[in-house]
Amino acid sequence: MSGRREDWARTFDGLDFYAARLTVHGSRALAANTGLANYLRAANVVLHELDDNAPLRLRLAQFPQLSFVRVAMPAIRMEWPRDAQSADRAAIIIILGGRIHVRTEGALLTREPGLFYIPPGTEPLWIDVLDTDNEVLYISLPAGLVADIPLATASAHVSSVDPSLLTPLLAFTTGLFAVDSEQAPLMAPLRLVAEEVTRSLVRLISGDAPTRDNPYARALDLIAVEYHAQSLRIAEIARRLGVAPRTLQAEFARRGDTVSGALRRARVSEARTLRSANPGLSMGEIAHATGFGSASALFRALRDDAGDREALGAI
Repeated sequence: MSGRREDWARTFDGLDFYAARLTVHGSRALAANTGLANYLRAANVVLHELDDNAPLRLRLAQFPQLSFVRVAMPAIRMEWPRDAQSADRAAIIIILGGRIHVRTEGALLTREPGLFYIPPGTEPLWIDVLDTDNEVLYISLPAGLVADIPLATASAHVSSVDPSLLTPLLAFTTGLFAVDSEQAPLMAPLRLVAEEVTRSLVRLISGDAPTRDNPYARALDLIAVEYHAQSLRIAEIARRLGVAPRTLQAEFARRGDTVSGALRRARVSEARTLRSANPGLSMGEIAHATGFGSASALFRALRDDAGDREALGAI
């Protein structure tokens, strides 16, 4: 293992979650900020031509092997000098403001407005930030997290995406940066949601995502990401999708399903996963983390779910 990999494992892989906010003004301040310099070195990211007259603001949310970074910055050139040790890593870049040019000699999937997926590889990646005021969301992920999603092996450009499909995913990342790493309970369910959000973004960029005229698929996508919110009910899902509750219920009924049934299945499935990964958690804690109001509500959902005895035994 290289020094860079050792630094990363020693700093982050033993933590359930780590969050930080950093601000630097210019290249000298960057060099003097030991914490940020060490993070960039461990992440194998190099900053070139940083404007000394404008601040660079970085927010970091870090799970083991999964990083979310939101950066507001002036004009700058960034490099990911990938090597053999980067061959198992992929990345997502979402331009939230400004003009930014992403380029690499390797594969690059792009989709308007400003979405990029960089598959694993060893070719260097360059990000040229061109405006005086820019903002980017950067996600670094293990390639295995999205191994089952069909992806192009060469560069490709997918037609524009409906921005409304991005809204719940970006809302989750915004909330993620507000989590207090010292006080946040139940990091396991938070990590599971972060992984699902990441997978949803990759599907969206690749074109393997629900379209605007498919409320059923869009509802399932929303449920997969936000099942943990107790406020997520039929009326709220319909409002978020921009359709009438009756229309949404009809879409589910045409497929022999119900909105509440799909929501219950997602929550029960995550409750089983959480219990298996964290046997020390109480039923009340699991119920809270998966969107049930109480342990009794979780028990009722297990009982009412198809194969209720098997489901109850599994947890």
